[in-house]
Amino acid sequence: HSVRQLGGLRPLVELLSSDCAMIRFNAVGAFPLLTEQEDNVHEVYEMDIIAPLVTLLGTESNVLLLQNAAQTLGNIAEGNAVHQQAVAEVSGLRRFVEVLTTWAPAGAPGEDPEAMRNWANVQELLAKVCFAVWLVCQKNEANQLIFNESGGVQALIRV
Repeated sequence: HSVRQLGGLRPLVELLSSDCAMIRFNAVGAFPLLTEQEDNVHEVYEMDIIAPLVTLLGTESNVLLLQNAAQTLGNIAEGNAVHQQAVAEVSGLRRFVEVLTTWAPAGAPGEDPEAMRNWANVQELLAKVCFAVWLVCQKNEANQLIFNESGGVQALIRV
């Protein structure tokens, strides 16, 4: 609650569009936890957080940043048809499909410890994107159709 009460949400939302990759990384990293609280969800939604998060899904390649962006979008959309529609309106479902397609496994990671660690992060990303898609499409036939027409079902099959 204190981040919101001290006026810290707006600066964090603005930092999502920073030119500095490390600033974007750290800013988006704060939101999965912050958006577990409904008051924070309402406030960041009003600050138009959805578009910059969706943009990050299409422009970033850091797997941890992508995890946090996907989780935050899911938290914001959960159980709220207006928020679900807002994600769809800025092509969020198409971006989710792109992430699933880009990061779907081509094969086993091998025995290299670094490859295994990276593979664990990729699995976590894919899981968070799948869960976010579920939250954005839950009880929302229009979004389910958009996801399907964007190649979402085929992307899920590849995962």
